[in-house]
Amino acid sequence: REFTTVDPAFERFVQWQYRRLREKGLLKQEDAPVAYCPVDNFPVGMHDTKGDVEPEVSDFDAVHFDSSDFSFLAAFPRPETIFGTVAIMLNPEAEYVLVELGDWKAVISKEAFERLKYQRDMKVLRSLKGKELEGLTAFNPLTGTQVPVIASRYVSPRQGTGVVGAVPAHEPEHFLALAELGREFELIPVIKTEGLEEIPAPQVIDLAQTANPQELKDYIDTLYNLEYHKGYVREDVADRVRDFLKPIVKEMIAGKPVRDARKAVVGILKNLGVHETFYHITNGPVYCRCGAETVVKIVKGQWFVDYSNPLWKATALKAVGKMKVVPEEMKKSLERYVFEAKPRAITRTRGLGARLPWDDRQIIDQLSDSTIYMAFYAIAHRLKVPPSALNDAFWDYVMLGEGDLNEVSSSTGLSKEELMSLREEVAYWYPLDFRFAGRHLIRSHIPFTVYHHVALFGTDMVPKGVVLVGYVRPSRQRKDVSLERAVRFYGSDAVRLALLYTNDVAGDLEFDVSTAKKLGETLRRIHDFVSYLLSLKGTEQVRRADRWLSSYMNQLVSEVISNYNAFRFKPIMDKLLFEVPDKLRDYLALVDYPNVALLRKVITAWLRLLAPLAPHVAEETWHLFNESFVSLEPLPDPNEFEFDRRAFAELEYVNYLTDVIEDLKGGVQEQPERIILFVSTDERKVRAVRDSVKAILERRTLRDLITGREEEAELYRRAYEVASRLPDSLKRLINEVEFNEAEVIANYAELIIKRLGLEEVKIYDADDPATPNLKGKKDVAMPYAPGIFLVLPR
Repeated sequence: REFTTVDPAFERFVQWQYRRLREKGLLKQEDAPVAYCPVDNFPVGMHDTKGDVEPEVSDFDAVHFDSSDFSFLAAFPRPETIFGTVAIMLNPEAEYVLVELGDWKAVISKEAFERLKYQRDMKVLRSLKGKELEGLTAFNPLTGTQVPVIASRYVSPRQGTGVVGAVPAHEPEHFLALAELGREFELIPVIKTEGLEEIPAPQVIDLAQTANPQELKDYIDTLYNLEYHKGYVREDVADRVRDFLKPIVKEMIAGKPVRDARKAVVGILKNLGVHETFYHITNGPVYCRCGAETVVKIVKGQWFVDYSNPLWKATALKAVGKMKVVPEEMKKSLERYVFEAKPRAITRTRGLGARLPWDDRQIIDQLSDSTIYMAFYAIAHRLKVPPSALNDAFWDYVMLGEGDLNEVSSSTGLSKEELMSLREEVAYWYPLDFRFAGRHLIRSHIPFTVYHHVALFGTDMVPKGVVLVGYVRPSRQRKDVSLERAVRFYGSDAVRLALLYTNDVAGDLEFDVSTAKKLGETLRRIHDFVSYLLSLKGTEQVRRADRWLSSYMNQLVSEVISNYNAFRFKPIMDKLLFEVPDKLRDYLALVDYPNVALLRKVITAWLRLLAPLAPHVAEETWHLFNESFVSLEPLPDPNEFEFDRRAFAELEYVNYLTDVIEDLKGGVQEQPERIILFVSTDERKVRAVRDSVKAILERRTLRDLITGREEEAELYRRAYEVASRLPDSLKRLINEVEFNEAEVIANYAELIIKRLGLEEVKIYDADDPATPNLKGKKDVAMPYAPGIFLVLPR
């Protein structure tokens, strides 16, 4: 099924969507600041920018400092600090312009003008260099003091207005700038914050042990946060302001928390007529795909989808709470982005896309038209009808099941049977089980998808889950091998497995040629191994080994399906490609003849589990003994295999024991000929270990365990240590079932010998006084931790 976003039918679908949103009061039109491309001349969002960066628009305050014939329009990110301004700073080499801005003639940088002209009507009167203005003075509108205009390389003409009000007591960079000039300036404290010195700027520099602005950034951000959230404006600022402002500042600002005082300061500045509000892109520079740097523009009559609507937001958050998110740890991020969603501009005047239904001069942008397009996929292949038939009644019935069928048929000219069939398509596919999307879309497309689904379809039709995926990257070792070429060499199954084996689904998948080659060889070995297994003659007897194999498959199916549901593919591959063949070889080593019915049942389940990851090899292997198609078979159910807990526990213990012995072998230079195992079956010791296993599973400490058992403290200390070393899966089995350790080792001695390449395994009772104590191995033996003596060649 395919379509393009300029298809007439899709345009009708998008227009229906936005008419419905408008009817529900979820769209609004206003003059507002938006990220804007000055070359393409339309608003931009994530999908319009290089690197898919969503431009973040925020306002900033600027204040006119009068200087006789004109003003210096200084940016103040923290307007409450204006009381501590001791200078106006400009960049000496930057180009500045004198602009006409309302009733003011103001100095700003040329770069600032090029950005801010999209927000306010400005006229350039003349240009000048920053150093030409040095030596002038400017009037602080709140304190009434004249402050000098100075030049400093610390000023960036790109930031704010390119004009800075220097507050060295609270701004570390301003402190460094003035110190570099070697001039004496008063340090005027404005904010009092617990934990900070009266003059915090030099304190921050000393703490950071650097004068590098980039290295200071994190420290400065911390200072800003502390002063804003915990700081109070000092009482004595009222003494520094102009006389007529003293009572106002004393009442509204002095002694007040910074977050409250900031609003009051801005209010006073506005009343004085010296305040300007501008907007900037806080995560800039952000570039349009055309290459131009984006700016902020005040667009007249801009249409927004209002994601700030509180009821809509609450409903969307409730829907996210019911969704499954893969990977799971990203769910909190999705909830946060849904919560933080703000009104978003949805239209532009140029480009391709669906026209705004009530104003065909405007185009709905490409992110806004893709919020529910997955519903359109359900019927895209069936829409062989004139676009004129696709009116709102059509979409209401087909998408939502609303409206009278007879009336819809009459208004569209479509038969009732055709309409019902289209409705059934949507009802079959909705709600989606999963929406797959690039992980970067968690900040935009996925939250918007949730919002639009709850608004149009209701909370029950929101996708049940979302899977966030990464990117496929070529091999760093073999850049000459493309994926297409690798598929020809190694097969599509091997390439698919190689991609999934390198990382989790949300991470970037790096294609590695050597991994594809190895996995391709592994798949061929599996095909040949199954062919060999099918050729074996066997028996119908059900023995201990058969019960173990059935139990193993019960657990395997359960684990693999759980991992499929969580999109954890690497552990699935480890099980199906490597562990299953090893377990089947263990089974064959335990029996003279396999149980043929069980073996075929195991192979059948194995291939059904493998088919989603390696469909071609699984199908070829399946056809060695079947006429049907494995791709049409359901995944196996764990209950297809009987679970014998004792048989499973016994062999899991043997697997653990052989791993322990293998580790010991690694510490000697020669291959042992034989091993001697000292096994303890003493009831007191067995009880102590089992008690310890239970305690660990219940998250109880050793101290908890020995309370009330002080006379056996040493025994339980040893037992707890043994239990702690056991794998969690074996702990759970030991807690549920008892078995005789010596008998189990004796029954599986041949398997241990084959696995470890030994000639003999001897078992001694560690609790028998007559048993020899070889190098103290008898003394250290505990249940589930036998003493192990390696006999090396002479």
